[in-house]
Amino acid sequence: MDRVTLIEGPAFEAKLSPLDAKFAGLYSRRLLTFKPAVMDKELLAKVLEQATESLLEQLPILGGVVDMDKSPPGGQSGWKSIEPGPGVEITVKDVSDTLDFEGLEKQAFPPASLPDAMLMPVDGNLAQVPYPACKLQLNLTDAGALLAVCVAHNVSDGPGISAIVCLLAECCRKVQQNGLDAGRVEIAPELRVGLDRTCYRGLKGSKNRIEDQPAYRMVPKEEQKSKPSKPDIIVKMYRIPSDRLKALKSATTTIRISTHDAISALIWRSITINRIAAGSIKDDSTAPSTFFIPVNTRRHMSLDPNFIGNAVFQTRCTLTIGALLSENGLAQAAAAIRTAINAVSADSIAGHIDLLERQESLQDVQWIGSTARGPNDVASTSFYHSEAMYAADFGGAFGHRMLCMRPTELGFLGNVSVMHYVMPFEGERGCEVQLSVERGGLEEMEGDGVFGRFFCDVAAVGE
Repeated sequence: MDRVTLIEGPAFEAKLSPLDAKFAGLYSRRLLTFKPAVMDKELLAKVLEQATESLLEQLPILGGVVDMDKSPPGGQSGWKSIEPGPGVEITVKDVSDTLDFEGLEKQAFPPASLPDAMLMPVDGNLAQVPYPACKLQLNLTDAGALLAVCVAHNVSDGPGISAIVCLLAECCRKVQQNGLDAGRVEIAPELRVGLDRTCYRGLKGSKNRIEDQPAYRMVPKEEQKSKPSKPDIIVKMYRIPSDRLKALKSATTTIRISTHDAISALIWRSITINRIAAGSIKDDSTAPSTFFIPVNTRRHMSLDPNFIGNAVFQTRCTLTIGALLSENGLAQAAAAIRTAINAVSADSIAGHIDLLERQESLQDVQWIGSTARGPNDVASTSFYHSEAMYAADFGGAFGHRMLCMRPTELGFLGNVSVMHYVMPFEGERGCEVQLSVERGGLEEMEGDGVFGRFFCDVAAVGE
């Protein structure tokens, strides 16, 4: 039953911001796992195809193509645009003979056992223009399904893509509720969302120098076309159960912090131990270690939480390795993270846009953590507040709710970057964390007493 279907959408005009336009060929690549009570492969495929038609009515930008902007604002080079394209390509593939769904489920779907080339409709490298805004792949087995959702980062950031997944779920549910013969379904009265991002254009701020934005750097011209290198890593999933989340926050609180700050501090410490053991970092207590932090600026800009567009500003904080690995290192790290986040303001964001728009090219300014150029740099991001994805109802054909979201063996961003992710909060089950760890230091990291106090095997906590 393997097939490729192209779902066409309506015409649109997208007005991107510099935050959207500067991304170069990067996809957010997610695997959503489902286990229906009754596995009907053809029904799943038809529901997804019809639901995508309805999704495109609300989000026509997903059917577009990313290319270089022929008329960039102010004549500035490096801008991407998203123009109407042929639509969203959906690949349906039966992988029953090569993938043991039930075996993977018992192991909580370890990324190392999820082959990228088999399960993803886009490869793990930077895409070259022109490239599609979105591709889907429905991987079917006799026991369950893995839906690959790949959205170009020019379309949106992590929170926005999570909102897109929730919209897709609602489309799937309503298609089943109304019947496959009922045609397209209406999800909301506003049918053209996510097209105008000009609220992030033309901003002026006082913090508009590169020195005011320590998570970014000016990129030398000779580097702008170079491909980032990626060390030998393995993508691992861990869980922090709810009782350990509470203990972690308690153990790290010296100032008012969030649970997420505490998780981030634990990631920072754990990856540093991993890299020291692997030999990529010298065990030098005086050496600096830098943690990069994404800040969702929807609140600063008074936007809807489900704003579909890029709205993340990056910041960072630094401790010495000695301080980070000291007895109260977690508390110091969490406090440093919270202090850095609290320092971000609407003026910070306006200053960043101001800086971007004053450059000859959008590519002149780069987020340092995006390529993990330094072994002492730890870059993390988060789905923690995207718990609505796990609550989203895809309808009975999909088993209603996904079991979990996973990266493939290459990670959520493929070969492009080394990132660590805090997964959605799951109430009493706590949350999962995805770490990209160097193979040579895995045993030492997992054997660390602080690591073992809070992390457990992802498959060890049942429903």
